[in-house]
Amino acid sequence: MPTHLATAVLYSGGGRLLLPCRFLSALLVLLLPLPRAWSQANPADKLLGTIPAVVFTPVNSLTFSADGEKVAYLGYSAGEYYRVLNDVILDRVPMVTSGGPFDVVISPDGSRVAYKVEVGSSQAVIVDGKRGPLFEEVGEPVFSDKGADVAYVARSARGSAIVINGQRRATVKDVEIQQFRFSPDGRTVAYSVSTPLGDSHVIAPRLGKGPVFGSVGSLTFSPDGRRLAYWATSGGRQFVTLDHKRIEPAFSPPITFLDPIVFSPDSKSITYHGWRGEKEFYLIAGKEGPAFDEVADFVYSANGKDYAYVAHAAGHAFIVSTVLGNGRSAEHEAAWSPTFGPDGRSLAYCFASGFSDKGGPIPGRTKYGVTVNGVTGPMLDGVDIASIRFSVDGSHVFYGAQIGRELWRKTIVIR
Repeated sequence: MPTHLATAVLYSGGGRLLLPCRFLSALLVLLLPLPRAWSQANPADKLLGTIPAVVFTPVNSLTFSADGEKVAYLGYSAGEYYRVLNDVILDRVPMVTSGGPFDVVISPDGSRVAYKVEVGSSQAVIVDGKRGPLFEEVGEPVFSDKGADVAYVARSARGSAIVINGQRRATVKDVEIQQFRFSPDGRTVAYSVSTPLGDSHVIAPRLGKGPVFGSVGSLTFSPDGRRLAYWATSGGRQFVTLDHKRIEPAFSPPITFLDPIVFSPDSKSITYHGWRGEKEFYLIAGKEGPAFDEVADFVYSANGKDYAYVAHAAGHAFIVSTVLGNGRSAEHEAAWSPTFGPDGRSLAYCFASGFSDKGGPIPGRTKYGVTVNGVTGPMLDGVDIASIRFSVDGSHVFYGAQIGRELWRKTIVIR
């Protein structure tokens, strides 16, 4: 899992359904690292905040910090949106703002917050309570992996630029910066631009300007920061490039939903999503895996020796993994987020049952649970999950949860 909240992809009998965990009501997800006894109430649990009755109704993105000390959310009342951090109101904006409400972003270490605001006809980003320079338009702020730096895309009459820590970088004219990615150490960024003709290319440290393609996306640095991979299209075909060099095979027709490209922990190989006709598969270090109706959520163990991902076939979802005895888990209505424990062999994943015919959750009927190395925890409902972390030694896991109007850091000790 990344250090900030990510969107989970649930697979149900109705096909792919994109449901961010933060938006789900009646959802409980517990990713436990070891198949031992499940603890009860834990003194490490902490109430982070309470959504006031009537005054606020949460409408968007519950976001828990990685350290489990902060939770941010967007609420509304009487025609205004409120950005709230724990029990503190950061600011309020009219619901009629042209850009809509803007989420609060918490740094990976939980020490910093950032969000964009409208100031008259301009926009700016507020970082740690201080407003940055005004631009015609700004993008969503993004923290580096260590949280020391924050960047966003800005547009003005001077052109399009990446702003890092309030300073313009990589200003370009006559083209638009589409997206960017921090290197793992946070010292540099790679970014893509589009031309007035609709073509795109990537500019990266050490690699320079890449070839021109029809479109590019999913910029991904290797763990050591020395390599860069991304998706590209040309001539009606879609393919991965590694260090600006095209990799075969190419796929057709191009699709808009693409899983992230995944580097192995040693940065020597990549795994990515492929498709042929109505079937999907992963190319794992250059070797094509088995084909299914859908695949997603590929993840390596920390040592890179094992992997796991979600697959969907014949109306059922399951986990495919090298650590499972027969190579795959039991079948479920929905499954997502395979996660390895610190030992690299323990495997947890979330699953659910009781969806409607259209694939949506049904209060009181839809149940959520977790399986860890074949041991299934309790099936539960009525809780919203937002963030899950293993302890370094694998002895416990904590996660952010909404229980009614209370926002908690919950901790489970593995005895």
